[in-house]
Amino acid sequence: MAVYGLRPEELRWLRIKDDQLWCSYRKSQGGRKGAKTDPRRLYPLFVRDIDGTPIDWNLQGRIQINEELPR
Repeated sequence: MAVYGLRPEELRWLRIKDDQLWCSYRKSQGGRKGAKTDPRRLYPLFVRDIDGTPIDWNLQGRIQINEELPR
């Protein structure tokens, strides 16, 4: 969740499309009555450990093998 800036609710809406990770959760566009965001491609921003090494939890790979994610 941290790598892609996701909220727990969005985990249920993750899909692989053209070998890329997408979230089809439609967020409310606050202030605009009824307006929702479009589905979006997700880009990783890796969290780094104390030594500066990027940590990759391989979320896309886990989605591709249908691993059950926390709910």
